Amino acid sequence: MADAVAVAALAARCTECGDCLLWQGHCNGRGHPKVRNGSARRVMWAALHGKDVPAGRLVTVNCGQAKCLAAGHLVLTTRSAVSRASNARPAVRLKRAVASART
Repeated sequence: MADAVAVAALAARCTECGDCLLWQGHCNGRGHPKVRNGSARRVMWAALHGKDVPAGRLVTVNCGQAKCLAAGHLVLTTRSAVSRASNARPAVRLKRAVASART
C-alpha cells in the first residue's frame, strides 16, 4: 500500500515530461534527486511499496533520466548490475557526457 502523503509531497516537486516525472528540487553531485533524509528515489520507492528498500539494493530508473521519480520507472537493482549495465553501454555514457557539457 502506497503512502499517499509522501508520494504526493514528492510529486508536487516534480514536473511531467512525457512519461517521466522530473524532480525540480535539490540534486546530489551526480544529478540524482535528493531530499533531506537521503535519496528521493529511495523515499519514493518506499512510499509506493510500503516498505523500506532492502539492504544492499539501489533504486535506479529505467528511462535514462537521472531526475525521474515516475513510479513505473523506478527499479530495484544492485551496484554490480548498475556497473555491468553502464560498462555495456559506452555510447550512452558518451551521449550523456556530451549533453552535460552543453548545459
